[in-house]
Amino acid sequence: MTGIREEILKNLRIDLVGPGDIEEQIKDPPTIHYLTGILYPDQTPINPMEDDSRAETTGQSEELDDVNDFEQAPLAMAFMPSSIGLTVMVKKDTELVKCYVSYGVYDQIDPDSGWKRTPVAEVIDIPVGHDNSDSRNLARGGRLKWICRSGNEERFLTVFLFNGNRRPGEKEMLDRFCLFQPEIHLQGHGSQPVFVERSLENNSSDPDIETFSLLYRNKMEFGVGHGCAVGWSGVEGRLACRVFTEIIPTFELPKVEHLELRDLRCLDMMFLARCSDPEELISELEELPRAYENWITAKEKEVADLKDSQKPVAREHLARCRDVLGRIRGGIALLHNCRVRKAFQFANEAMLYQLSYGRWAAEYRRTGRRKTSAPDLNGRWRPFQLAFILLNLKGIVNPADDERELVDLLWFPTGGGKTEAYLGLAAFTIAWRRLTGAGLNGSGTAVLMRYTLRLLTIQQFQRAAALMCACEVLRRRDPGTWGTTPFSIGLWVGQSSTPNDVKDAEKALNDIRSGIKINSRNPVQLHACPWCGEKLTASNYRINHKINSLLIHCPREECEFHGNVNDVNRAIPVYTVDEDIYTRTPSIVIGTVDKMARVPWKPRAGAILGKVDRYSSIRGFLTPADRDPHKPGNGATITAVDGLAPPDLIIQDELHLISGPLGTMVGLYEAMVDELCTTEVDGRPVRPKVVASTATIRRAGDQIGRVFARAVRQFPPPGLTAEDNFFSFEKPAETTPGRLYAGVCARERSMKTTVVRVYASLLHSLWKMKQSGLYKPEELDPYWTLVGYFNSLRELGGAVRLVEDDIPDRISLLAGGEEYARPLTQVELTSRCKADEIPEILSALEKDATSDPIDVLLATNMISVGVDVDRLGLMVVNGQPKGTSEYIQATSRVGRRYPGLVVTLYNPHRPRDMSHYERFISYHTMLYRFVEATSVTPFSPRAVDRGLTGVVIGLARTLAPDLAPNNGAGQFDRFGKHRPLVDRIKQSLLTRVENVEPAERDRFELELERVFDWWERRRLEESDLRYLQPNMGRLAASVAPLIRHYDQNVEGARAIPESLREVEKECGLFYRRI
Repeated sequence: MTGIREEILKNLRIDLVGPGDIEEQIKDPPTIHYLTGILYPDQTPINPMEDDSRAETTGQSEELDDVNDFEQAPLAMAFMPSSIGLTVMVKKDTELVKCYVSYGVYDQIDPDSGWKRTPVAEVIDIPVGHDNSDSRNLARGGRLKWICRSGNEERFLTVFLFNGNRRPGEKEMLDRFCLFQPEIHLQGHGSQPVFVERSLENNSSDPDIETFSLLYRNKMEFGVGHGCAVGWSGVEGRLACRVFTEIIPTFELPKVEHLELRDLRCLDMMFLARCSDPEELISELEELPRAYENWITAKEKEVADLKDSQKPVAREHLARCRDVLGRIRGGIALLHNCRVRKAFQFANEAMLYQLSYGRWAAEYRRTGRRKTSAPDLNGRWRPFQLAFILLNLKGIVNPADDERELVDLLWFPTGGGKTEAYLGLAAFTIAWRRLTGAGLNGSGTAVLMRYTLRLLTIQQFQRAAALMCACEVLRRRDPGTWGTTPFSIGLWVGQSSTPNDVKDAEKALNDIRSGIKINSRNPVQLHACPWCGEKLTASNYRINHKINSLLIHCPREECEFHGNVNDVNRAIPVYTVDEDIYTRTPSIVIGTVDKMARVPWKPRAGAILGKVDRYSSIRGFLTPADRDPHKPGNGATITAVDGLAPPDLIIQDELHLISGPLGTMVGLYEAMVDELCTTEVDGRPVRPKVVASTATIRRAGDQIGRVFARAVRQFPPPGLTAEDNFFSFEKPAETTPGRLYAGVCARERSMKTTVVRVYASLLHSLWKMKQSGLYKPEELDPYWTLVGYFNSLRELGGAVRLVEDDIPDRISLLAGGEEYARPLTQVELTSRCKADEIPEILSALEKDATSDPIDVLLATNMISVGVDVDRLGLMVVNGQPKGTSEYIQATSRVGRRYPGLVVTLYNPHRPRDMSHYERFISYHTMLYRFVEATSVTPFSPRAVDRGLTGVVIGLARTLAPDLAPNNGAGQFDRFGKHRPLVDRIKQSLLTRVENVEPAERDRFELELERVFDWWERRRLEESDLRYLQPNMGRLAASVAPLIRHYDQNVEGARAIPESLREVEKECGLFYRRI
């Protein structure tokens, strides 16, 4: 595959910069033929047609993520680029540096024959033994200028290549006065290493900076570009032999491989699931920590070779490794307990089935054929996955243990297998609950999985649903052990995607069957059976009116989950209706993080957290907010229930997205979730175990402390270098191709022109290779679908038109005629996509070049998380994203299975883009070092203003049964019967503020008192106070609502958010001279 990738990149360089040959002849003028790498005469004005700021508006509204516009000024007064340069540091004892300068000039042969290139190359000796500045005239108007100045222990050398030609007259061709394909190469005399690394040391006391200084100590930078990028070669120790300019720089990010340890039986899921000898099981598992311990010991010996300033950080890293080692062994020791061992083996068996059937079903969905009637059972843990599960066992099994209070952060590169790690832990957790019989025979939601984006939630739901199918198959085979209540999973994402109640679901299904397109409240979220892959349609979703529940059955008769609407126990164990989730309390609930804002509005949501008081033999669990749903004579029995156990495990995926306004509101509402999930064990409050995962984050301790009010432990902990932490390591690009990044910055063109030229070149290269017959379609497939990433909907909207018109026209030109043009199919993956469109898009992306693949996928940051289509290998990034974290997440969507290629288009009129371009190599060498810290302030004044009332009402309605119904608002008695409740809420929230932001404690307490005072005053003033105003009828006029929506204007009522994304828009702050 690397050969194809190199061919694509070679064609891109020739198309954009050239030359195709050292003395080539081209038909069109070279300033038109080539996109960039051109030096114009000084003060040549930019072509007005290349000024994007003059373009007409699209009529679309501006998006919040369109944050870059303030950086770009109109180009009316700008000029074409006339120089490139670089700055390096040279050893102080160096006397001379050789400078190799080259470029091309073009002369018109005649109007019919086109233009011929003449190469220019000169070598100039630059003295660097003393401070000096000078210049040299070169052929055809080129001019070299340098400045050498002294530093502390080295000299700084800056070299520029200028176009010294005069501006041509009106009747003269500009192309003759331009310099093309300019290059500057600096080399020590006799190829000696004389260029000193540029120090990236930072004296900050930030622990993350200290960690990065140790981990990236062997990653170096030897120069910075000016109007271009810089590369280097011949690195010897901390010196380089050569430094040079690059117009299209490239860097291959090494592939991160997980440790295999193929000889370890303990990584085999089937062995772990079916080993009948406890001692053999434990003995084999001990091999994993033994290998880790050997690695730690070896690294401890290497500390002596580090700088004295690096040794304390190194010892701290290895101490964390030792702590993890002890926790892994502690988890293994728990397996001497037969119940822990049984739950552990159940989890391994379930994951074995999930992976095996998942691969088998995916193959069927892709090909439409089944090679076997059932898959071969084959599954193997990656060492980090098994280690993560083992080190978390104690926090699940022993609620009172200190490890329960830790947030274990799974930090692993995107696509490394984090999902399987926490799915395995989830399977153990639900099995442990069944064995220990917590709640009502182990009922209730044991695991709460939370995501930030709808796309991510739905796609991960499909994977988790396969696990639940596996768990349910195992339960049916042994109901004596695992009970008669099905294992199940619920999708809890809000009415924009799924229905609130069964009645809405039935209406939606009828509309779908009638051919009406549903844009919201769509219960059809699984489009294929998670067990066998058979296609599911609306006809497979049916309402069982007796139990008032939506059931899903697989249409394939041989499937474990085939049946009719009355086969309740053979249904796919999935719920996509909120009402079902509240009454059935699935084993796992997976949803968006902002859904917790619904608790004050819908106290029935408290059922997920165990807040139920009755059980109906037909309808399931009921909360204090529920009326009796049964009609007389239907045979139902109602049993009083003293609540269910709250979730034992909370999984927060993509932690880095819990930041900014969303993270702030999540942190505030997390105080409510924590209190509702807290139980008491041996007189000690116990909260759920929390695990989180991410691939990019800075200052994780601060962020987790503010959101979850807990300490954090990163897994795997860092070692001594960024390349190796035992569980994962970088593979050299020479042996294992990684993801190749290329940068394009056309300073003389608009971004729209750059998009057209780059897209057309990439798409045409693939078409040309396919037409040549030298490559098979499956070999070209990784690069066939071009993924276009955009920072805003506005920019993406402009690209849609380019893909429809300009890009096909450019491809036709490259192909030599319209008949050879590549027909393009494109789709868009953004927040504008309807809920039912997303699964269809993801399915279409799975189609490879042998069928009917998508040619262009245009996406915003929606693609950055949750899109796991491993055939994708080509991406174009339109402008440097605001954050490095987003850049890593987005570009990690390609190059998972095959060597990927990412082309980043930099906007030359945005300073941040230029900075990244001019330091392209060093930036990509140390990507994770440049991840920015995030901000979360859950108890800041504006956050409290916006969210505290909702938190208080959510706690009150869920904790006090008499306050749960709608008319419970008027029952609130602050100084009477509800005083203990008020004191509990105050103590809970104030304790959290003291732990998170102690400086805000007094102000927060004052605001809290005001909320209670307001509620009490409203109760005394209104004769019929309710939380919500009825929608219609005479009652609506007499009711006084306590809370309202933000778009309502009701006197006395307070607005509270329905979603944690309901935050105030960011505003710009501008300074103006007065």
